[in-house]
Amino acid sequence: MADIDPMDHARSTIPRAGEAMKDTRGLSGYFLMGLAIGALVACLAAAGVSQIAWTIGLAVIAVLAAVAGSVWVFCSVVA
Repeated sequence: MADIDPMDHARSTIPRAGEAMKDTRGLSGYFLMGLAIGALVACLAAAGVSQIAWTIGLAVIAVLAAVAGSVWVFCSVVA
């Protein structure tokens, strides 16, 4: 049986499912977004036990990692 690709590549600009894992240019951005989520969870835990310094530090890390990851993925998709 022939290997038939049902995608019309000439007229389609939408990426298919799983293409983000094939194209590894944005992988570092996804890692930074994961770091941001982890820092957010740790920030909420630190706030829950009233550790103000840890809360502020982790909040800054979460925001910076989220912004950097988003910019990285956006730039890798546009380029």
